[in-house]
Amino acid sequence: MSAKEDAAASAGDSGQTETETKPKTEKELKKEAARLAKLEKFKAKQEKQQVKQNKGDGDEAKSKKKAPKEKQVIKYEVPTEPGAKKDTKCPMPDAYSPQYVEAAWYDWWVKEGFFKPEYGGRDLKSLKPEEKFVIVIPPPNVTGYLHLGHGLTNSVEDCLVRWHRMKGRAALWVPGCDHAGIATQVVVEKKLWREEKKTRHDLGREAFVQKIWQWKNEKGHRIYDQLRQLGGSYDWDRVAFTMDDKLCRAVTEAFCRMHEKGLIYRSVRLVNWSCSLRSAISDIEVDKKEVEGRTLMSVPGYDQKIEFGVLVSFAYKIIDSEEEIVVATTRIETMLGDTAVAVHPEDERYAHLKGKFVQHPFDVDRKMPIVFDDFVDKEFGTGAVKITPAHDHNDYELGKRHNLPFITIIDNNGLITGNCSQFTGMKRFDARTAVLEALKEKGLYRDTKDNPMVIPTCSRSKDVIEPLLKPQWYVNVKEMADRSVKALREGELRIIPEMFHKTWYAWLENSRWDTDEKNWVTGRTEDEAKQKAAERFGVDASKISLQQDEDVLDTWFSSGLFPFSVFGWPDKVYLHAMVRDAHGRKMSKSLGNIIDPLDVMHGIELKDLNTKLQDYNLDEKEILKAIEGQKADYPNGIPECGVDALRFALISYTAQDEGLRLLHPFMPFVSEELFQRLPWRSPSAPPSICVTPFPENHEAIPRDTELESKVEFVQNVVKKVRSMRSDYQLVPKTKVEVYLKCSDRETAETVGSFQDVVSTMCNTSNLTILEGDGQEPPQGCAMATVSARCETHLMLKGQIDVGKEKVKLQSKKEALEKQVAKLSDAASKPDYETKVPEKVRTENKEKMAELTAQISTITSGIETLLKIE
Repeated sequence: MSAKEDAAASAGDSGQTETETKPKTEKELKKEAARLAKLEKFKAKQEKQQVKQNKGDGDEAKSKKKAPKEKQVIKYEVPTEPGAKKDTKCPMPDAYSPQYVEAAWYDWWVKEGFFKPEYGGRDLKSLKPEEKFVIVIPPPNVTGYLHLGHGLTNSVEDCLVRWHRMKGRAALWVPGCDHAGIATQVVVEKKLWREEKKTRHDLGREAFVQKIWQWKNEKGHRIYDQLRQLGGSYDWDRVAFTMDDKLCRAVTEAFCRMHEKGLIYRSVRLVNWSCSLRSAISDIEVDKKEVEGRTLMSVPGYDQKIEFGVLVSFAYKIIDSEEEIVVATTRIETMLGDTAVAVHPEDERYAHLKGKFVQHPFDVDRKMPIVFDDFVDKEFGTGAVKITPAHDHNDYELGKRHNLPFITIIDNNGLITGNCSQFTGMKRFDARTAVLEALKEKGLYRDTKDNPMVIPTCSRSKDVIEPLLKPQWYVNVKEMADRSVKALREGELRIIPEMFHKTWYAWLENSRWDTDEKNWVTGRTEDEAKQKAAERFGVDASKISLQQDEDVLDTWFSSGLFPFSVFGWPDKVYLHAMVRDAHGRKMSKSLGNIIDPLDVMHGIELKDLNTKLQDYNLDEKEILKAIEGQKADYPNGIPECGVDALRFALISYTAQDEGLRLLHPFMPFVSEELFQRLPWRSPSAPPSICVTPFPENHEAIPRDTELESKVEFVQNVVKKVRSMRSDYQLVPKTKVEVYLKCSDRETAETVGSFQDVVSTMCNTSNLTILEGDGQEPPQGCAMATVSARCETHLMLKGQIDVGKEKVKLQSKKEALEKQVAKLSDAASKPDYETKVPEKVRTENKEKMAELTAQISTITSGIETLLKIE
């Protein structure tokens, strides 16, 4: 035993002896008495439980909670051939059952041709334009399942199609989907790696394309199955896929025509490059992740997290001088591609350096000019900026203005390439660390600071975007954009709702175009291309050899041609809001908030929701994150609600003929079920509600504007009382006394006519309506104004501990004031506007306004409590 252990043992022995001989204090005696009382209580509880157990099985059953009653699922089980009409002579179930109501109708609708514009023997060629209504589905990606956002699109469009069909027009809605180039590539590549541990490059182009077709043939029908179950009234004989021969020919024809007119051209330009996909991606497929300072992020292809959100300063030595010029960058590895240093023309600190050069530390042959350009912010950092024209959008433009060399130092795979000394062959972010260390060794490193910044990431691969110079095909949209803007401004084109006009103008008025690479020919066939080349270069066609460009067009080129390639262009565009989850987030598979509309229609348990994540080609971390998201949002799974309830919910009974026809575009299955059971239908009536005329009598849509006004007023009363209950933290089950003070008899009568509703919605023990100045509520009430004609008074006396609530509110107010002070201090810093991203500044401003409003509400609450006290 050590000396310390021996001492501890002695101290323990000594303490034990003292406890045995020392008399207990009064405090210790009370503690002992409490312990014994607790023990007696525990024994009594055990004895009571034993008595209950001995009472027998009957009493035991009573003591247990009733098991939740399972909802009975009623199905339509009358033998019916697919496409045959449903038997409606049998009695309907007592309770609504989606599976019963929705059975059999869709197949009958399709077989009878109700969804075809030719239904009823129409000759489409003889119809006037106003007698037709024709739209296409915005083709969804073939890569997976539809989510509720697609459900909303389907519901809105189907309502329009069904309404026009019932109005007597030849209605046509063409279904289809697009091949989702990059998305499909990602899905199939992940599957290929998971099953065979191979990449698309291991297989080669043709074999990989065959894998994609194999996947499409196996999985591509899932979307069509969903669209059918959603009740969409599509003409399935006209279904189209963007890789069908007919649509591919349309793409080729459009491309050739546009190239011949000079609208399509090839140009070398900086693009958003995903090194993991080895593909350029569109601007709108780039997610912008904001960081406020040093942040470690996971990047595909790297075992360790990579550092972002820092500004590294280092020095360039000025040739033939003892001076140096310090620059700063958030991407230190790109200095390997620097070709100049830029300063502002009016910056006197660097005026004497005009005509001077700096030496690149890792390339003895690279002498870089110091250029003067208005682009530089002389107040930021040292006022000197390193210029990497081949890897930065701003530097690209500056490089063109000053005729600087464009040196590409990162290849398609994200590896350092070219004449980059010891760094050649390194991964770009490994080079980040290596370059920093090499600068330190050369004595050129100066410092590293936290720096708020925006990091562009690929929405599909989660890779950090690398700006790379790439030859790409572009469309000169200036003329088309000008005409489109003019069409909307002059009313020739309508976009509904009008809130999207701003988006339309923003996209079309900010288009850009560039110069063309002339040494390209296009042709619908190889012979046509060869003949064009012969004519352009003045040589015999037999002497020309051609190589087809291996690059592919963006999927949106073929999707954009979808209306042309199937039949024509619509004259009206309907847009709708984006569906978001309960937390305001976009639908994302990795968040677990992608919900299959079929799961809402049929219901699904949580474990089955989790299982479906395996079909989304997510990595293990994303699956775990998605499972947590589903567990939080759908702890008990999703209950069955049926197609019509889903459609009706996404777009926001009468059992009579007109009411059902009004309802049908929104809820086709329920309306058909009830329509077929109407007793007064004549034999000559249309066979289905789908093709029954829509009511033209406006009296079929009764409206009482006076009643609407009263209901809206009463809703405001309820909202105000509920808001007060929340402000004073009264639990929902607590009944309260409410006094409504009305300034005139009319208001009092209005509220009085809805007294039971208000009382129920506000959970009151007593609701008293006071009229005029002569009646006042009792003391102890909190007051809030509904309007100039009505006040709500909520009795707090006896409901809350005034002193305790006052302390709680004061504490909350102080905490909020500290947050406001912190935000205010941050905003008052001199570099706040330049260094903090605009999104963060906007969020801070909104947060400060929200906090100020909360403080104001709490202050009013404290004043009310003081009056009650």
